[in-house]
Amino acid sequence: MPLKHSLNILISKYGVVFKMIAYYAILLLVLISIAAGIVAPIFAEMSAEINETGVVNQLHLFFQEFIHGDSSIIETFQAIGVTVGTIIDIVKNNNTAVINGLIVIAVFAAVYVYLISFANLVCSDVVNNFMNSNSRFGFISNFIYNIGRSALYGLLYMVTYLPITLLGLVGTYYIGYGLVKSGALLLAFPIAVLFFLVWQSLTLTVFAGWLPAIVVDKQNVAKALSNGPKKLFANFGYCWMSVFVALFLSFIFVVACTVFTFGVGFVIAFPTAVVAVKILELVLYYNANGYKFYETDKTVTEETLPNIE
Repeated sequence: MPLKHSLNILISKYGVVFKMIAYYAILLLVLISIAAGIVAPIFAEMSAEINETGVVNQLHLFFQEFIHGDSSIIETFQAIGVTVGTIIDIVKNNNTAVINGLIVIAVFAAVYVYLISFANLVCSDVVNNFMNSNSRFGFISNFIYNIGRSALYGLLYMVTYLPITLLGLVGTYYIGYGLVKSGALLLAFPIAVLFFLVWQSLTLTVFAGWLPAIVVDKQNVAKALSNGPKKLFANFGYCWMSVFVALFLSFIFVVACTVFTFGVGFVIAFPTAVVAVKILELVLYYNANGYKFYETDKTVTEETLPNIE
């Protein structure tokens, strides 16, 4: 039943999703603006050389001809192909600028991941306030209140959960690549996706009790990293299956929303999936401890995981 309870809570607290979207978007815009100001001077000379090749005008012409069905589109495309070789040479001659630019981008990407991890704790705390007392706290006020805990959580998140997730992505890539190279094209995508879902669901299950221990039992962030998961280990298989099903359904949901809306739906679908998983973690933690919780404004639920003594 954890999945059913989680879905009901998600519906009750769906406003949190929109606040997560706003946080992701504002943070991304701010960091991109700062990064662009730093990267622009680094790439300025190389950018000027690339503009001199005329590739920008050629691309503009290519799209105009493509839209109007002009017969000269093939010639323009061939001209772009020749120009690309020149651009590659320009990039090779500006190795220092490219490396410096990539370092700046990598640093800002890491900062972005670190800062968006703050939203995980805030989201969990907002939902927990609803679950334990039907209370409502604003996202911003909760963010400010938890800034210290979020900062420490973010650091530990970057050195524990994130590297394991990245390792799973690398494994997914090589499995898919290996299957493609071996000629199993039809199997490459589904097997690679299945591997990632299994890997990620195991990872999420291992860390599932961490945030709930912080926001529910008010444990220290570092202490909760050790104590929280222990609460779920007695029922690891059951918890893992719940997380795997949730992740599988979330994957289908995100892909469907992204494909059928030409990418626009991803903006809402992905944060929805993130919040859904955080709610499931809380439900599993409440069940593991035998705590009662609000499922809706008028429904209080008390349930335990199988075989809990």
